[in-house]
Amino acid sequence: KLKTKKIAIQPVLSYRLAKQYTLKGNVKIRPETITISGPSNIIDTIRFIKTKGYNLGILDHPVTEELSLKEIPNVSFSTQTIKASLDIEKFTETKIEVPIVLKNLPDSLSAKLKPSKVTITYQTTLSDFKKIHPNQFQPIIDFSNVLNNKMAPVFLQKKPRYVFNVKVLPKHILLITIPKE
Repeated sequence: KLKTKKIAIQPVLSYRLAKQYTLKGNVKIRPETITISGPSNIIDTIRFIKTKGYNLGILDHPVTEELSLKEIPNVSFSTQTIKASLDIEKFTETKIEVPIVLKNLPDSLSAKLKPSKVTITYQTTLSDFKKIHPNQFQPIIDFSNVLNNKMAPVFLQKKPRYVFNVKVLPKHILLITIPKE
């Protein structure tokens, strides 16, 4: 019995990025799915179609490549090739200072943080660099997770989606609590 179904494509790519370059987003494929048809006992076992393997070498610019699909005996495809696009872009690293937000401090206490700010180091693409502002980062200390009255861990609760390799220093802050009168 013959069967037809829509199925996702999985590109098989190898590449290296040139120094100071990154892949922005994911590899984009067009079309993302194709229609396959063939004997139902074969079609039922297929979860995705792979492309033939391609080595793109060392990349320092955006690339779009036509990829052939890996054939499967007795199965026909709605197309034999797909296009894969990689948005390769130069990146930069920078640092900003951001105040720490203390959460879940009981009303009976007041607190002092030493230091009261952390330095956040991050990388981003040159095209996204100007979109980033300190208020997009939210380093917090959650008082309910503080075990003693000394060093409290800093957790980055919020950051822009277009930053990567994010580091927060210091990782622990001296938390001094004082009972309110």
